[in-house]
Amino acid sequence: MKPTSTSSKWNIWAAMIAIMAALPASATILKVEASPLGRDSSLSRSDDAVRTFTRNLAILTRGERELRARTQGQQVLASIPVRVQLTRNGQPVPPPSATRGGTDITLQFASGARSFPTDYQAFLQDLYTRLKPRIDATFGAPSVGGNVTVSNYDVDMGDRDAIAGGYYTFDGSAQEIRFPVYSDAIGYKLEVTAVNFLHCLLLATIGPRSLPGDGWNEGIVRAAVLQIARTPGAMPPTLDSTSLEQVLQSSYEVGGLYDWGNQRALAGPEFIAPNLVSEALPIGGSRGGLYLLRYQMAGSAFQKVLVEYPAFASEFLSRTYLLGAAPSRASLLAAGQASINALGGSGSLVEGQTFAQWVAKQRILDTTLQPGTKLAVQAFPITSGLQGSEFGVFGIEAHSFRTNQDGTETLLSGNAFPIFWSPDYTRFFTSGQDDKMSFFLGYGSVAPNFPGTAFNGEPYRVTVDVPAGDQVARIVLPAGAVATAANPAENNFYGCVVGPDPGPNASYAVRISFGAEQVVVPVTHGAFGVTLNTANFELSQRRMLVELLRIPTSGATVVLNTRLVNKGPGPIALNLYVGTDRVVSFDGIGIRQGLQMIGAMGEPDTSHIPDLVGGSVLAARWNPTKSKFEYYPEFGVAGTGQGFFVQSTSALPGSYLTRVADGDALTVALKPGWNLIVNPLPVDVTADTQIEVVTASNFPRAFSDAVSSGLIAGDFFRFSPTGEFAGSLLGTNTLGAGQAAYVKCLASTGATLLFRPSGTANRGGNSEPARWEIALQMSTTTAVANARIGGLEGATGTVDRYDVELPPTMGGLQISLGGKQNLYRDMRGFGKAENYLIRTQNLAAGTKVKLDLKFLRGKIGSVVVIVPGGGRTRLTKSGVVEFTVKRPDANIVVAVPRVKK
Repeated sequence: MKPTSTSSKWNIWAAMIAIMAALPASATILKVEASPLGRDSSLSRSDDAVRTFTRNLAILTRGERELRARTQGQQVLASIPVRVQLTRNGQPVPPPSATRGGTDITLQFASGARSFPTDYQAFLQDLYTRLKPRIDATFGAPSVGGNVTVSNYDVDMGDRDAIAGGYYTFDGSAQEIRFPVYSDAIGYKLEVTAVNFLHCLLLATIGPRSLPGDGWNEGIVRAAVLQIARTPGAMPPTLDSTSLEQVLQSSYEVGGLYDWGNQRALAGPEFIAPNLVSEALPIGGSRGGLYLLRYQMAGSAFQKVLVEYPAFASEFLSRTYLLGAAPSRASLLAAGQASINALGGSGSLVEGQTFAQWVAKQRILDTTLQPGTKLAVQAFPITSGLQGSEFGVFGIEAHSFRTNQDGTETLLSGNAFPIFWSPDYTRFFTSGQDDKMSFFLGYGSVAPNFPGTAFNGEPYRVTVDVPAGDQVARIVLPAGAVATAANPAENNFYGCVVGPDPGPNASYAVRISFGAEQVVVPVTHGAFGVTLNTANFELSQRRMLVELLRIPTSGATVVLNTRLVNKGPGPIALNLYVGTDRVVSFDGIGIRQGLQMIGAMGEPDTSHIPDLVGGSVLAARWNPTKSKFEYYPEFGVAGTGQGFFVQSTSALPGSYLTRVADGDALTVALKPGWNLIVNPLPVDVTADTQIEVVTASNFPRAFSDAVSSGLIAGDFFRFSPTGEFAGSLLGTNTLGAGQAAYVKCLASTGATLLFRPSGTANRGGNSEPARWEIALQMSTTTAVANARIGGLEGATGTVDRYDVELPPTMGGLQISLGGKQNLYRDMRGFGKAENYLIRTQNLAAGTKVKLDLKFLRGKIGSVVVIVPGGGRTRLTKSGVVEFTVKRPDANIVVAVPRVKK
């Protein structure tokens, strides 16, 4: 990448409940261009759009639904009602009003071909009459109001595997809800009907108004459905309460698994990409995506707000109506804070945080378009039908896809090799079928049983890493803490502690306070599980204070972490971290003016480049698959462990908020070839003692063993700036906290690096050290570059696995070995004298240079250094040779005598 071309280039997803019914509604907005032939033609276009959307959703969720059918005996049909927004020349019809309509909604049921069965229509009308006070209290007055026609849409559906959930539309003069008839061999599915129709009524209450992004649109409506449907006495008494709850849990919320699902890949403006909404997908043409998880997470997110502020939706919508057709994120955050302040008083908080701080941690509410490859992993405990030695059984699903710059998505195929880590990060295996996860158009799954023999039947933490390409997704699961074959009763409060073992003289415990009750739950091997008082804990929404305790054998108990958690009905899983969120800066100082290689440690609140760095910069990342730099926004976001180059015209604070558990180990995924990574830990690491390498379904190897086995090149390369557009790459064996570097993966399957915060015994053997080795360092007054030469038994005079090439450079001072081979490390064998050619790059004539030779190991007698112009210096130990460059790109020779074995 040439300095002269740099500037121009830079500018460039708990368990599903068994019910033969449709998955209930969402607030997804389908935009349909109005027909010049009138309303009937426009509705015909709308019908086509809804049918295509519903059929595609059934296809896109097939993988998830099949896993639940296979592991839990459930069959769930896919259906999501939508709102259709008519447009004319791309603009909404009608333009949304900045005020509420001021009149109630009156339902008018269609007659003739669009009429409903008499009892079904009576049920829908009675339902609206019952729910109207709740809708008014939850959402406020309608946006438009007046007559809303309710028509039988069921006759328009031909594909019964994909039941349409109905849709709401408004063309400026008439409002309509087109709704299906949910039926089976027994009769109407009234619980499904009630929930879906409630949702459609809420869509009609919002009318043509919308919030920016599906996360907000979906979330506010879904949470309101949950709140109203669970209000005692709100729903008709003829409905079965258990079935009603099953309908809500099947798609409106993720239940108690919110901590597990809150992942970076959820972010984006639309839940289902435009191409996957509108293109007719072949029935076997796809398997999955984050679609169900996104819908569930959105409802659960805003449900957290409604637990503290039941009137939030009405207050919030009243304020956002005044923000215009496309409110900014900043105005939404301000409206959210103003809403909770109005309801709870000045300085009100959500789960102990300001509204903006809370939103920043809910990935589903990040509506920025973030191109790039994405990977998410989700899990649910399998608790029914356990037998034999089944101890910790989980369904684990992963979603791999690429978001393109135009917002479309490509569902990816390939293989991943899940890694299961014990609490001390020793890799263990379950069954052979869980060693490999094959992605078929975006979806892969395994269902491992984590054995109870590992810790004598006590619960323990399992860290699951799923690496795919240079992406890695992690989920932490409490094996044996939910339900086991020996103890099949399911606990309702469980989770994991992430961080170091407290040591032999202390233990962890979790203290939970809810209502007037307080319970202390012991932690074993990083996991905990207990059944709390069902009446007070599980059957209602509530706020909880959860504290992570360190309990020493003597002395005072220490509170390590405190969380305020808002939960819905049912059980809950929590992951608690030793240590708290911290504000850190890139390289410890922020963003410098000029060129810099950076990356974020831990799991930052955002991976969106402008938000992450705190300003406008030019950014690039090396793509080893294409062997070229990709420039932001092409390369997308900065995922876990991924480094990138930035160039800034001025210094920036470069501070970001990130979560790094004290003492936890983290992983970084590598593609074959050169990878730009970052040490994700808040501590310095040395490769030989703190980094292990995993390839495919193999046991971890010590870094040095992976090098000698030809899996990883033997050096990291950090960047040292030497100007606004340039800098040198320096080989190193140590990476500072959060330091970015190049590393080359030689394994064809890719690899995963495990970064440990402290040294550990090597795993898998040791590599043979070089018989002799010399470190070379060239420096000027403004730049420095380095290289290594040496002798090693088995090495050859040609490039082999003992040699290390230089990564793609950035135009600064660089020295390389091996003639045209551009090596940083040149290792050769024994038996004859060798001349090592040191080539220089970007070294101007007249520059004064120091060449420092440091004899690291071995006895080789003397070496002769020949500098440009013929000067010769003999060294028998470490020393410095100084000279002045007479011409650019000068070459130096280090002559080494014959070294005997």
